[in-house]
Amino acid sequence: MMGVLVASCSDIEVDTPSFEANLEVLNYKAGDTVTFSFKGSTDYAYFFSGELGKEYSKRAIFENDVNGNAEFSFNSNVTPGDAGVNNLRVLVSNNFNSLYDKTNVEKATWVDITDKVKLGTSTNNVVSGVVDLTPYQADDKPLFIAYRYLGQNNTTLKQQAWTVGLFSFKTKHPDGEVYVNAASFYDAAFTSVDLNGGQASWTVNSSTLTHVGLAAGSEDDDDWAISKAINLKSAVGDATGVVTLRTLNTGFTPTSFSYVYEQPGTYKATIVAVNATSEGSREKIKEFLIEVE
Repeated sequence: MMGVLVASCSDIEVDTPSFEANLEVLNYKAGDTVTFSFKGSTDYAYFFSGELGKEYSKRAIFENDVNGNAEFSFNSNVTPGDAGVNNLRVLVSNNFNSLYDKTNVEKATWVDITDKVKLGTSTNNVVSGVVDLTPYQADDKPLFIAYRYLGQNNTTLKQQAWTVGLFSFKTKHPDGEVYVNAASFYDAAFTSVDLNGGQASWTVNSSTLTHVGLAAGSEDDDDWAISKAINLKSAVGDATGVVTLRTLNTGFTPTSFSYVYEQPGTYKATIVAVNATSEGSREKIKEFLIEVE
């Protein structure tokens, strides 16, 4: 069993985060505010409260021997803009090099699969349906999923705003087993990349991706949210309650975080800090055994 992110071997070293987490008091009453203090820096940081369904121990990753048939699903809703144009696209690639910038996104081969999904048409969530990714797989290569927001300049009309949630990526194997490769945007480690325009970008959280609707008169905008390389041979555990404290999109590392435990119990709270590049990743884990009366 391995951690949330697995460090790969490379000639280029990835630095371990300098991020430190501290908690001065470990005993609380139900309803108290528990405040963690942070210092140092990290590319990504996540919080697991230790409550049922929110345990870091259930985020384990394990490796399979074979590639399965990949599929994914999500839901989406949209706040209609005056322009009334569907400005969300869904794409997949098996040759993106994990360098999240304009040059390398444009160098990759991306297949537009928007016509294979159902997208929201109102503020009510719509389930995409299960998308078969088998045609886009290549032996021993990962897959990348991207959501692309295209804002078109219009002097008088506002663009649509999107929220994407419930991301799930699975592989089905010949023996009948089904493995969950990513059960959330946290697992899939989406990163925002702006290809054109700078007035807005995707906001990446552990459970959703969101993009505001650009105001009338805004410049053309081309914003992508791209997953990590999803290894079709690796699967994750079943915990769902993770709080994103920091991603590369936030621009800063927080100095504190507060959480409230509503029920008495003993909880192993876990802070995970991760530095990651296309060459691999390094993580630092800090655990706190919290007693709540």
